[in-house]
Amino acid sequence: MSSPAVPGAEALLAGTLILMTNYRRCASEQLPETASRIASNLALLSADPLLSPQFRSILRGLRSTWAAEPPAGPERCVPPSSRQPAVGPLQ
Repeated sequence: MSSPAVPGAEALLAGTLILMTNYRRCASEQLPETASRIASNLALLSADPLLSPQFRSILRGLRSTWAAEPPAGPERCVPPSSRQPAVGPLQ
């Protein structure tokens, strides 16, 4: 039995969270493009009528932050072996 497809907003949110995490982990020449993609994804999500008005408001605020002045990236990449998991195992 195959897994059900992830709905559009959930897939876009998951991808955006991955971009945000990687942005913080690894400085590179691609940071401006990554920040732009994050802002774009947040704008798309904030317009999704299936999300609650409160959540869309939060997304609009995040989009403004990323579009105006994204958080500073780190000075170097963190090697995968030294990364600490952000959360425990999924249950």
